Amino acid sequence: MKRIICLLLALLMTVSIVSCGKPDNNSDDTTNSGESDAPATENVKADAEKYDGIFKVGFSRVDITPSQLPHPRKDGTMISDVLDPIYATCIAVNDGEKTALLYTVDLPNIAADTYSAYLLRIKIMTKVPVENIMISATHNHSAFTPQAPRGNAQADKWNTELTNHLVNAAKEAIADLTDSEVYYGTTKTTGMAWVRRYVHADGTYSNTGTVEGLKSKSPIVGPASEADDTLQLIRFVRKDKTDIVMTNWQAHLASAVNAMPKKLTSDLAFYVRDAVEGNEDDVYVAYFQGASGNINLNAPTPELKQYRNYQEVGKALGKLIANTMAVENLTKLEPGKIQSNTTTYKALVWKDSEERIAQAKEVLALKEGSNEQKALMVKYNFNSLYAPKQIASRNGSVTHREQYLGAIAFGDLAFVSAPYEMHDTNGMQIKDGSPYKSTFVLTCSGGAQGYVPSYEAYTIYGGYEVDNTEIACGEAEKMVDEFLRMLKEFRGIK
Repeated sequence: MKRIICLLLALLMTVSIVSCGKPDNNSDDTTNSGESDAPATENVKADAEKYDGIFKVGFSRVDITPSQLPHPRKDGTMISDVLDPIYATCIAVNDGEKTALLYTVDLPNIAADTYSAYLLRIKIMTKVPVENIMISATHNHSAFTPQAPRGNAQADKWNTELTNHLVNAAKEAIADLTDSEVYYGTTKTTGMAWVRRYVHADGTYSNTGTVEGLKSKSPIVGPASEADDTLQLIRFVRKDKTDIVMTNWQAHLASAVNAMPKKLTSDLAFYVRDAVEGNEDDVYVAYFQGASGNINLNAPTPELKQYRNYQEVGKALGKLIANTMAVENLTKLEPGKIQSNTTTYKALVWKDSEERIAQAKEVLALKEGSNEQKALMVKYNFNSLYAPKQIASRNGSVTHREQYLGAIAFGDLAFVSAPYEMHDTNGMQIKDGSPYKSTFVLTCSGGAQGYVPSYEAYTIYGGYEVDNTEIACGEAEKMVDEFLRMLKEFRGIK
């Protein structure tokens, strides 16, 4: 079905990506089009060379909850209560010569300057090179975004604590390294996530949050496209030690933050872990956030309140994992030598039109929360005040933003590190085009850079992510090309 939708989208696109622009948010016709230059997703899937060495895997999970509460979140809200702790999980892999560290942390994201500092500290304390380290955030909005010292004594103290926690997690995972076999499998998460776009009977599109104010009165006939509903699973079967399960799924977290703004929770990642580990004593589970910049959770039963949504989806994911992770259900893969690469990609910055800047300033000039402001936001198709604030505050002299991209591979497994909220379309392009049997797309990894929308988001859908990003149309697909280049280079594929 996804392939059919992609073909239909391609038929809508008639102009070159060179001329693509953000949709005219003042018009009912959001189907302005262009021909995508997204990379061809050749399905080579090369086998790993036979590996004769001993492959080892280690695990550590440390509590990174601030030692002092209340604690400030990035938006200024003081978190005063802990619903469930937040953790940093580190998985160490060793091929007999090199070690790589794969982290998942229960945080919204990590600022770029802080991310670099963490890598350097971990390298100094463990001797693992920075290109062999990936730190991925689950994008949990209920937690905190660590930043370099900003003068807030309490936040700065926690940042120091977090640095030590990450180092300790690495040391413990390395100390836990144990001979391991590698198994892989997938399962479907049908109905558990949805793309934040509706398509109307008249062919126009709308974004969630503005449905009541739509100019188009044509009925909504369904989502604009399908979410990536594949959950990937890796099981490391370890000799005489607890097995480790890594999962990678594509859905935006943060369902708890609006209903419980002063409570700390690790969101659905906690319930994924709890649902599996609470019933099984032979596995540790680590949840890694996938491409999800345009996807929200979908509660299995509509009557559930928002704050229950993430719990129910987390439990449902945990049940799927528990039903899939038995070794007899999985495919054994070859381990292999660790390969890694990083690159700094200079993404072209989008320049908002004078009209769009004027619209943003007009909205911000009105009293915040007033009916007049809400009506104008509907007219100009702003889903939240965050978008006009971003547009009005941008530095027009900036031409590029640096994106730190990374790739690590061993045997038949690969991992890419994207420092932004990637759309699932682009995540699927990486997974489909990768020469590896399994490729985990890790987002909010490498320093927070916000949204990098897909080509069709600019040329067809428009909306929240397009208004909130600084990155120009077509850059997401170029970064996909860069990830695939690194992975194919590992395999010796030109």
